[in-house]
Amino acid sequence: LGRGVCQEDGTCTCNSGWTGEGCAQESPGISKERRRDGSYGYSFTTYDAEKSVGAAVFDTKKNVLYLSVYDGVSGANSVIEVDPLSPTAYTQGGLISRGWGPTTGPNRASATTKQPNPMAPDLDYCGTALGIQTATGCATAKHPRAEGYIDSSTASISKGWYSVFRGLALDLSGSLTGVYGVLNMHHNADPDLYLFRIVKYIGTDCSVAAAWEDCVTGSANAREPSFAYPATGNTAPGILDAMSSNEATGHVIYKVSPTDGTSTATLGMLTPTLTLVLETAIQANILNTKATAKGCSSCATAFDALKFETAMYAQTGGTNYVIFAGAARMETDGTSYPAIFKVHADRADFTAANGAGTEMYLDDTTVRVESICEGAVDPKQGRLTTITTLTMRGSYGYAGTSGRDDSSPHRSACIFMFSLDFTEDATDGPIAMIALNGGNGGLEEKDVWAAAVEPDNTLADGGFIYFAVGARSNTGFGRIVKVMIGGNDTTSSCTLGCFKRVGTYKEIVSFGGIAYVADLHGIVSLSQAALSTTYTKFSTASVTSISPQFVHATTTGAMITVTGTGFYNPVNDDATNKSHTTSCRFGHSSSADEDFQAKGWSAATYISSTEIRCSVPSASDSMSTNKTFSEMQISFDGFPVNGNASSATFDPALYWQRSLWSNDNAVVLYFDTPLITALDVSSTGDFISKLMLTGEDPDNFPVTLRIYGGRFIDSDGSDGTARLTCRYDGNASSDIAGTFVSVSEVHCPLCATSNASGSSRCGALGTEGAAHYIPLVWLKYGIPKPNVAVSITMNGVDYHSSAVSILHVYGMPYGVGVKHSRITAQAYLANAESDGTLKLDRVTVDLIDVQGTPVPNDMGLGNTRGFTVIAAVNETGSTGGSSAGLAVTAASATRSTVNGTATFDIVLNIVPLVGLYEIYFIGADCTDGTVDCVALGVTAAFLFTIKAGIATGLVVDPGGTSGLFVTGPDFPADAIDVTASASVPVGYVVVNTVDAGGNKLESLDVFSHSITASVVTAQIISGVHAARVTGAILAGTISKSAATGFAVFSDLSLDAMTPFGARTPYMDTDVTYGEPTRGIYGTESKYLVQFSATFAASTMVAHTVVRLSVGTASYLRLNSSYSVISIDATEIAVRIPHTIELGAYDGGNNWVGTLDSLNRTVTASSHSDPALVLAGTLSTSMDATGTWTFATANKPLFAVAPKIGEYTLRFMSDGLQPTDQIVRVTLGRRGHELFADLPADFGPYFSASIVNFNTFTVQVLDGGGNFMSTSDRFEPSDVTAVTREIKFSSNTLQLTGTTTIYAFGNGSSTSNALACVAPTVRYEDINAFCICHKL
Repeated sequence: LGRGVCQEDGTCTCNSGWTGEGCAQESPGISKERRRDGSYGYSFTTYDAEKSVGAAVFDTKKNVLYLSVYDGVSGANSVIEVDPLSPTAYTQGGLISRGWGPTTGPNRASATTKQPNPMAPDLDYCGTALGIQTATGCATAKHPRAEGYIDSSTASISKGWYSVFRGLALDLSGSLTGVYGVLNMHHNADPDLYLFRIVKYIGTDCSVAAAWEDCVTGSANAREPSFAYPATGNTAPGILDAMSSNEATGHVIYKVSPTDGTSTATLGMLTPTLTLVLETAIQANILNTKATAKGCSSCATAFDALKFETAMYAQTGGTNYVIFAGAARMETDGTSYPAIFKVHADRADFTAANGAGTEMYLDDTTVRVESICEGAVDPKQGRLTTITTLTMRGSYGYAGTSGRDDSSPHRSACIFMFSLDFTEDATDGPIAMIALNGGNGGLEEKDVWAAAVEPDNTLADGGFIYFAVGARSNTGFGRIVKVMIGGNDTTSSCTLGCFKRVGTYKEIVSFGGIAYVADLHGIVSLSQAALSTTYTKFSTASVTSISPQFVHATTTGAMITVTGTGFYNPVNDDATNKSHTTSCRFGHSSSADEDFQAKGWSAATYISSTEIRCSVPSASDSMSTNKTFSEMQISFDGFPVNGNASSATFDPALYWQRSLWSNDNAVVLYFDTPLITALDVSSTGDFISKLMLTGEDPDNFPVTLRIYGGRFIDSDGSDGTARLTCRYDGNASSDIAGTFVSVSEVHCPLCATSNASGSSRCGALGTEGAAHYIPLVWLKYGIPKPNVAVSITMNGVDYHSSAVSILHVYGMPYGVGVKHSRITAQAYLANAESDGTLKLDRVTVDLIDVQGTPVPNDMGLGNTRGFTVIAAVNETGSTGGSSAGLAVTAASATRSTVNGTATFDIVLNIVPLVGLYEIYFIGADCTDGTVDCVALGVTAAFLFTIKAGIATGLVVDPGGTSGLFVTGPDFPADAIDVTASASVPVGYVVVNTVDAGGNKLESLDVFSHSITASVVTAQIISGVHAARVTGAILAGTISKSAATGFAVFSDLSLDAMTPFGARTPYMDTDVTYGEPTRGIYGTESKYLVQFSATFAASTMVAHTVVRLSVGTASYLRLNSSYSVISIDATEIAVRIPHTIELGAYDGGNNWVGTLDSLNRTVTASSHSDPALVLAGTLSTSMDATGTWTFATANKPLFAVAPKIGEYTLRFMSDGLQPTDQIVRVTLGRRGHELFADLPADFGPYFSASIVNFNTFTVQVLDGGGNFMSTSDRFEPSDVTAVTREIKFSSNTLQLTGTTTIYAFGNGSSTSNALACVAPTVRYEDINAFCICHKL
């Protein structure tokens, strides 16, 4: 509605001119003072004397009013004098009150014997009154301009004028005031005949008069004008548009429209005695330029070129002026725009100007007539508007507009501010404009009739102007609009140098004139009703704001400051009975005033013309129990010394009943006690009610407290003073302005801030070099306090405590405190994380103050956040079996605080054994890197217990081991010691299930687990021990079920591979030996027997270590790599060419060496069939290396005449299994002997002269008797065969025949022609020998 802006809390910022709860009421700016009995002290209506006031001026010299009226008897135009200051009191209902009273009104001299006689029109002419004139032919006559406001078009009888002029002017140049009046006359029959008359009334010296009525104006000439223009017997044709006077000299300046309706209008000047100085055609040069540009070159000289409606006197820059205003014609169709025309008012200057003036037209100026002024948008904006009122204050003039007719019903009166020094410039225009609240749903503030100025004597241009407004056609309505002046700021929020509408008062009469009367502290208005005149004094003591506007409903007298204008401090005329001359009352308007009670009445203290103070009663005392507000009214009639109560000597009700009360629609708003439900010092809505004793948050920013609850109000005081105030701990020194956020939230700082150090800090913390911690000043002794009450006042008077909701103010960090969710009875299960660690529940460690309160403020000395907190296992305080080796992992041991809290997810390096353990924490400020950490004085610790967990692993007895004993070469002390054999029993092994801490579960393990044994190596591949593929294998029952937490392995053994196979001649076979169970060099004597089981899909293992020692010798074995020994039978005795080394081996295939202490002897023999004939060293003892050697240089071994073939060479010793060596004999490499291969029938022969032998073959044999065949060589190194010549000879026979044969490279030859001569009977030998030839 444009009245203001209201917030959800009910507080409203009202636009200028509106007041009350929710800005629902018009701010009147003035008020009619009224008694409790309903009578108005200054309101009076007369029906039989003066009527229809046309103008009113106040004579500041005589302190009287002069009115332009119609005589109540004849209806003729009249000028009368009224004394508004008398009477000063009236009696009604037995009570004497300040004022005129409703029955007598202000002092008015007798209209028939004292007041100036009515101005009788010339013969056959009439005055300007309508329907009440008694002159001949005038009862129904109407001046053509009398109702121009109905139709002011150029075609109407008014010719475009709004009204007929009835104004007054004063001559203040002499000791006695002269009053100028005007009589516009029109012929009672001829509508084209007009006359005007200007008269001057002068009174007499009241100091010598018997009574005031004897010295009223006109008394100087027996109630007749002392001067008149034209002089008696002469006439002045035309219509007087407007007139004013040079109040300093008494000269009159007027403007006349000619009777003929065509000639140029004239300006005239009269002397103080109303003799003509000059009357000349008006010259409007700028108008001529403007009109010519619009196509009307004759407009500026037309009779209606300047349709003035009003005029005023003004003095500026030491020069006197009369300023006319109205409308100026600029187009041929009569289109006119508001105009102001300034004329010199000093005689010489006026004469020199010769009809010219300084012009201002509101057709195209920067500040111009807006659509709101006319109620419509018009392409010729301003053509429907004229200026009907002028007034001035200081250096500025003010022009009020009216609609030139009723064709613009939605118009609003507009007030233009202009400099009195405006120049002769076509573009010079008003400085500012404000629109009043007119039609189209407004307050009907249209058409300005009159104005009165209330000056502010402290500001040359300041004060207020009161404009009487209302449609001229509505005689039953009028408003007085109050406008604040002093500058050109038109905004509603302006407080100084303003030009704005601040009030409006509605009446049931239309106004003909108003005047400010300083001694009455108000303005006097006169109605312009045709049949009556109402006199009213409106008090200008006006309330504009109340601070605080809100008071507590149960207040016992909250003091408020009432701000306004026009306040005054009357003289205490009854000091005995009146303690104060001003008072306030609180209640509600009603017909019988019963809702204003004496208990709602309080004394007021006058401070200045703009401020008084009084106390507000409770809502019940102001009859506001069921309401949210109370009206507040002011009286300047005093307050009794004994307050509201009666006494035997004085009844205060006398003042209560007779006081006059203003009504400015001012209200005081009541509020109920607000509830404070929650406090929050965080900025994140976490509802934290704790804060540091410095008043700052953890980042060293001053804290703002958020208070939640309601209902809160934003009562910051209409005077701009902050009223919402916060108080801490009931200490007034803590008071600080709060901030309204909503009806359920307000914000309160904890401290005043300073940024002397470059950043905003609380108090002294903001100064350079201040201590790190400075307590809030209101903390007693600077000690933290856990129960600080918070209270707020929403009006600066009533404080409301937080009651249950309190602040906890904590101190600086002093130590640490720990919070662990588990009590010691809630033990941790000894279950490991995937990495073998044990994670504890989250632990929070708080910085704490000296009282043990957590401290989120962790800003350190280095001006960075975060204290350092370190966790460690307290070995002394821990009684569990793992206390010595238990530690917090490095990654989880140190944390920095965040908002004063360090959060630990503590990880223990191992899962400990069952028992009780303690972890302690130390805190330190390490933020200043230039110095060592500053340790806090208090540490903290918590205890926790470990109990058996779920089965996650195995443990083995005996020999169970882990760590380096598993991955390295060393043996644990309880390793299982066995000696090597073909099958070595491991012994009795118990495998227990354990939890992650290594605690044996036994019967606590209710699950069955399958445990498998295997032999593995120390090598780990992809997290798994590689299986051992050398040495002994694990035999026995290798898989058992652990049903009650353990399994017993009793038949495990380490089994070696027993040698198998044989070395057999011609079979190309060998003996296969198992790998030595202790490794080739005995370096693999450590056996890891691994036991594995699956827990929760994870395979877990445990190990026992078996140490395998060399066992008892079991068999002989060639130490070197075995191969068949090959020899050739070149010689008869062939030496075994390779050394043969033998060793004794235990059943695990391990070389026993010198560990065999039986001093055994090993013998060599051949057991094959045929056997090899051996020679040389066939038996030997163990040497120092623990071996037996054969076929060495010192111990040669020969094969004698070996035949081609393979033979077994066996080595034996008592108690040991023998070992064989195959010897392969090959053909010799050269012929060694001849061999006669005789057939079976070779001999005996019968003696004869020639005995022919049977055919036989002679062969070449090697050293072993093996046929050489084609391999026959002369030397072993030869590569070619040899041809042998074989000769037969005999020592006893004479051989004959072929005695020489040849072997041609094939090692044999056949003898088929050998004979002997006459042998004797006996056995004979035949010798053969060979001669070898190389082929």
